[in-house]
Amino acid sequence: MDEILTEKELRQKNKIRESKVDLVYYIIVGIILALLVLIVVYPIYYIMIASISDPDAVLNGEVWLYPVRLTVNGYGKLFQDVSIWRGYGNTILYTVLGTA
Repeated sequence: MDEILTEKELRQKNKIRESKVDLVYYIIVGIILALLVLIVVYPIYYIMIASISDPDAVLNGEVWLYPVRLTVNGYGKLFQDVSIWRGYGNTILYTVLGTA
């Protein structure tokens, strides 16, 4: 006679077993993906911390993993520049006209 299996027993019976080769493959792929994430994310992170760090510290190579001597003076000077606001206005204009 057929015996009735519980759901847990049925899952264990139908589970595909992974070999050691599969485990090695997953580890290698995980390492490669982690490296690719670092290659993509670190430059973005560096730009963010460099933008709030002291410019002299950035130029001297002191900024690496965390901001050094926090300052937002660069943003103040950036927004004082008329060409930034003109470019921002053009972006809004092109977006509105392009959408319309």
